[in-house]
Amino acid sequence: MPSNKKKKSGDKKKKKQERLERQEAAQALSHALSTHSDQFRQLLLQGRKEYAKGRAYEAQDLQQQAITYGTENLPRFNENSMVKAHALIEVGLTRSAILTDFCTDQEERKKVEQDMDEAFKDALSIYHYRIEKKTLTKFRRDECWMNANSTTYVSPIPLFERLGPLDYFTTVNWCSGNDPSPDTVSILKQVIKFINEWVKNDMVLQLECGTRLQGQIPDNYSVEAWTEKLQDHEAVLAGILSKDELSDKYTFDVPREVRHTGTIDGKMKSTFKKLEKDISKDGIKRCENVACNKVENYARQFATCSRCGFAAYCCKDCQKADWKRHKKECKDKAIKAEEEKFQNKSKDCLMVGESQQVLSIINYWLHFAAKSDEMKATQTEDATIIIHAIAPKIAHVEMWEYQFGMQEVTFLFKAIWSMTPGMRYEMTRKFVKATSKLGFPKGGPDFSMTLNWSKYGVGGDFAVVKYTPKGAILLHEDEDGTVKGYVAVGITQSLQSIVSQMEMPLPIFLTTGVFPFKKMILCQGTFMPLMKEPSQKLTLTAQAFVSGDESAVEVFERIEKE
Repeated sequence: MPSNKKKKSGDKKKKKQERLERQEAAQALSHALSTHSDQFRQLLLQGRKEYAKGRAYEAQDLQQQAITYGTENLPRFNENSMVKAHALIEVGLTRSAILTDFCTDQEERKKVEQDMDEAFKDALSIYHYRIEKKTLTKFRRDECWMNANSTTYVSPIPLFERLGPLDYFTTVNWCSGNDPSPDTVSILKQVIKFINEWVKNDMVLQLECGTRLQGQIPDNYSVEAWTEKLQDHEAVLAGILSKDELSDKYTFDVPREVRHTGTIDGKMKSTFKKLEKDISKDGIKRCENVACNKVENYARQFATCSRCGFAAYCCKDCQKADWKRHKKECKDKAIKAEEEKFQNKSKDCLMVGESQQVLSIINYWLHFAAKSDEMKATQTEDATIIIHAIAPKIAHVEMWEYQFGMQEVTFLFKAIWSMTPGMRYEMTRKFVKATSKLGFPKGGPDFSMTLNWSKYGVGGDFAVVKYTPKGAILLHEDEDGTVKGYVAVGITQSLQSIVSQMEMPLPIFLTTGVFPFKKMILCQGTFMPLMKEPSQKLTLTAQAFVSGDESAVEVFERIEKE
């Protein structure tokens, strides 16, 4: 008969072996989960990319593949998983695009509309189940887990923070719509009840592993916003408000949520890299209500007019207050919105947000230069014009309080390019130091880029010799007599669209400037006719280039740096 000592030793070994087996099984499960999650995520991401390109049918196929893949490979995918609900929302939004942009046949429209409604209703049923079980703010292990290096949370969907409440709000917004019924009233009452309870509990998101994350509700999804919508739906059902009157009321576009990601200690941090990309594309808008001075803290914080898609408002009260004025310009704003979409797709000019920032930086830079000691010390005709004609106008005006006109910008740039390189750089160094104290949020204008402008920018006489999809080719003769070519893009529109208004054959000679911006060359945005004949070498080289002899000129797509 074994002794108690041997028995205890054997029990310990057995328990240790069982523990090791459980750990190995957990690691294997985690690895399989991560592998399948990555594949699922890639299908959704690829579908989103196709959707962004306007290929809605291709996007729908990829999203459907993702749902099939999740059903077969992700644990508990069909057990009221928020991951599945998110994928259903993606499919629903894509079908909405198909319905809007592609369907012409009535039978097809009816089928797509039914499929779209089904996707959103299926997603909503998942959220209602989770709310009933009080788990909408509790992420299961198969919905969210720590990544390999245990520093951040990851999930099978591209944006972890879209799981749970934010996706639920999007679904409710879609399913309630502008067609009031007893069902929509019930849906709206439920979302209001959920938000009240969530706020009461400090909006905490709970992970299955035990970590808590602080949540956030966008302003446009507040209890007040949903309550107003509920009252409108009840008014229609009571016969107080017609459906047409409800449709005519301003409705907000679905706003982008403030994006967050989890950290190992359970805190939430803003993903500034993503916010900066949003700003580059969309820019920062000011509330259109003339009585309101609020400005967005991040791109698309404010919702936009559902008709023109351009005018932005910080709240519904501002929308309603501004409607009488805005309805007269709504069509024109719609044209502006389409122009911005085209600008964002064009490769020969900056995206809307980029151009907005660059124009702000230029305005501040020129303002500082006009009043600088370096400008006063520059003994050129161009600097003299600034000292006597422009500097006095802004002597007691702050940089953000004055917007230069195009002619003023042209003269200011000429004066800056007439400075010696050393004086221009010193002036700009002081400018960057001064603007660092203005308190712009991260993701705002990067004034430090002007250091490269001052050091590597080229100003003077140029010849426009060719238009390409990447930008216009401008030739310039350096001080040493070398003619170089620069593929330059415009700030808000292509150089071709601007220069072609001169209705002259190439080459066209003008005075302007170019400088580095990210991985491209940017034209300063203003032109002047030459005040004197261009040099013979620039003239002959430009004429030869236009005639097809491009061999004599080296053309750069980036400005060379030392």
